[in-house]
Amino acid sequence: MYGRIKRLIDDPEEKFGYPYIILRESLKSFKRNNGLETSATLAFFGFFSLIPLLILIVYILSNVVLSSQAAAKGIEQLTGQIFPAYHKVLLREVYTVARQRTWGFLSLIALFWAVTPLASSLRYAFLRIFKEEWDAPYWKNKLVNAFAVFIILVLFIGVILSEVFYASLVTPYAKQSGFLLRVFNFIAAPVLTTLVIALFYLIFCPVKLKFTNLMAGSFITAALWLTTKPVFLLFLKINPNYGVAFGSLKAIFILIIWVYYQFVVILFGMEIMANIRRREALLLSGLLQKSTVPKKGPGKIMDRFARSYSRGEVVCREGEEGVDMYYVLSGTVEIRRKDKSLRVMKEGEYFGEMAMLIRTPRTATAIALEDDTRLIRIGEDNFETILRENPKIVHSILKEMAERVKKTNELLEDFEREKGARG
Repeated sequence: MYGRIKRLIDDPEEKFGYPYIILRESLKSFKRNNGLETSATLAFFGFFSLIPLLILIVYILSNVVLSSQAAAKGIEQLTGQIFPAYHKVLLREVYTVARQRTWGFLSLIALFWAVTPLASSLRYAFLRIFKEEWDAPYWKNKLVNAFAVFIILVLFIGVILSEVFYASLVTPYAKQSGFLLRVFNFIAAPVLTTLVIALFYLIFCPVKLKFTNLMAGSFITAALWLTTKPVFLLFLKINPNYGVAFGSLKAIFILIIWVYYQFVVILFGMEIMANIRRREALLLSGLLQKSTVPKKGPGKIMDRFARSYSRGEVVCREGEEGVDMYYVLSGTVEIRRKDKSLRVMKEGEYFGEMAMLIRTPRTATAIALEDDTRLIRIGEDNFETILRENPKIVHSILKEMAERVKKTNELLEDFEREKGARG
């Protein structure tokens, strides 16, 4: 029992597998991508985008879709959920600004454009998380940012309309079905929050995600958001003087702090989705950074990648198209060119990367020398991800390739000399 507990402490991957690896790597990548600093930047843009965004929502709902009273109620419900503390202060400022003037077309465009810096910051934050590049003209960037703001506006209005519609349906039956209604709300809240977050991620995610990956990351983000909300309110209740040093600006200070924490949650959720997407590359990169690994791999996860070869079985042949590289998990593999043995690859070593990288035919044949030789095949997609995100591995592989070329040339020179001496 003690031995098993010790193994779990020393190697938690043995027990928890992919979830542990993804969580660990998400924490590392969040720190590596300066998640806290980025959240602070987004909180700044987010807070100063709130007023224009809410004014636009008030204008559209009150003048186009709903009555002023229904719109005000729906907006209050939404802001109460998103900003649990001092949301009434925020709404009071919004309504004060909204009533002080008549908003013409140009004014609405100005309000709309004031939200685009937030959209731009979000897009570039997510590009950095997914290690993607966006090299587009200035006008195209602005157009994409404007489209993102439009989608956000539609999303907010859609949520408010659903709140109003739901309230109109439920109110007549609230007294008769109080318990059932509470149960339904308890279940519906995380489900709807997850769906809204998933839609938000779809707007800004720079890559195409599998549905399962999107929903997994959205669910984790929703769980963190629903957890931080009561914790933050409890903190304010325990510390009623929090932010009192800012005097009349206390409400603004607390709102900015709350927005900051929400962006921390959003960015961390995106880190999780990015690492779920590249989970295989995360695991395989660990192999290329270690000289040896356990024969069954950490947590036996390697079994899904490994293939066993019998003694004398050909792994790849000279002249074949090289689309993969191989890592020796156990056993030995001989690298031969024609009748000449070039090298014997042992556990913890890899081969075939050169043909894969430059997409040329194999220059040698690989043959298993032992029964139950277990190899892991690394595809081009995973290898590119590994190289892009691990500069140390790039240096290591380049050094290894240079040494192999040198040794191969020396062997061929010796072979030619021996052949010349015999001739």
